[in-house]
Amino acid sequence: MNFYLSLLRGINVSGQKLLSMASLQTCYEQIGLKEVNTYIQTGNVYFTDPAARTPEVLNSEIEAELFKTYHFTVQSLLISADMLKTIVAQNPYAPEHDKKELYCTFLWRMPTEDALHELVIPEVTDSYALGEQVLYIHCPTGYGKTKFNNNFIEKKLKTTATTRNWNTVETLLKLIENKTNH
Repeated sequence: MNFYLSLLRGINVSGQKLLSMASLQTCYEQIGLKEVNTYIQTGNVYFTDPAARTPEVLNSEIEAELFKTYHFTVQSLLISADMLKTIVAQNPYAPEHDKKELYCTFLWRMPTEDALHELVIPEVTDSYALGEQVLYIHCPTGYGKTKFNNNFIEKKLKTTATTRNWNTVETLLKLIENKTNH
């Protein structure tokens, strides 16, 4: 059975779209998902789908159930356990840089070459590298000071995005691997 990670965009941020993790877990179980777990308050849900729905169908059902339950739109990005392993393995900044300086911005769709040229900012100490459906971001002065924030990336790449720090990404992979190895 495949494990998936559902990354929710924009919940529990600045007092907006507040969701309890217990309620969120129940929401996912309502559509038949099993072994549903959440990790921290930023909308990281991992689970199995015994019905083996396609990722597109499954994601649509998740978003519809979230809207039905909470009465506001929450966008979800599904990532398979295998894709998460690939994302972690291919980070060009790890392990040579401090984990506190590393972030992953997950993209709803791959950007065009023209859009990628828009991400260039002169005189910035931060850098990025494009992976499959992810931007790896290195922020030596911290994410709070970077120009490569979620809003900037969405505007320039013309796609929805959600960002997680590197410790969260690695922890999510470990949690999923622990589930799949039992």
